[in-house]
Amino acid sequence: MKQTFTWKLPSQTASIPLDAFYLTDIWHRFEPFQASAEHSFILRQKRIHRYHSLIEGKTYTAELKLIDQRALKHFEQSRYLLTVTATDSADIWIEIETTFVTMKEKFHQQSSSSETLNVKETFSLPAQALPLEIKWGDVETYLKTVSDYNPIHWQEDVMPGDFVVMKALEVVASRDYELKDYRKLDIKYKQMIMKNEWLYIQVDSKDSYTHMIVYNTAHQQCIEIKVRYIMDDL
Repeated sequence: MKQTFTWKLPSQTASIPLDAFYLTDIWHRFEPFQASAEHSFILRQKRIHRYHSLIEGKTYTAELKLIDQRALKHFEQSRYLLTVTATDSADIWIEIETTFVTMKEKFHQQSSSSETLNVKETFSLPAQALPLEIKWGDVETYLKTVSDYNPIHWQEDVMPGDFVVMKALEVVASRDYELKDYRKLDIKYKQMIMKNEWLYIQVDSKDSYTHMIVYNTAHQQCIEIKVRYIMDDL
């Protein structure tokens, strides 16, 4: 499956390259995802290889391949690879490997920790943690920009994991300027985040990568992000 598109920079500028997260709009041009308003897709894992930043006005080809898929009782798990190349060369600009589940039945989610929405007055930020504030209005703007009408966001008020990762990267990049030169992201979506939940980030920087974890106020790990600065094998 292939689609050709001309890249347009998102209206909201960022201190770190976030092209891969706005390519969600391209995903929804492919037939398996055009019915996203009828099915709930839940992210599990994502790997991003960023070889180059996309250039505004340049035309690219996006190729989507199904790597594997298995059906379970209540959901179907799929793993896809999206490869973006320039139409004037065979060079790869971005590769995104995504694992997600598709719910077979109508999805209803309650916050797994009822206290996360009720501890704001007593919660104190752990030492060296970075607060992560996300406004739901910004979430809706992003979802419309990338044509994401997954009912899990619009009907169940579950935050899109990609948007949380974007905001986390921006927060950390404002303190660690080397982060903008990342080449690879390994992301694990561990815990759903509900609208208006308070979040914070713990960061551990190594020589060749930065390890980030997004927590809710119940100190549950929600998203794990490993940022690498050199290329290696998937």
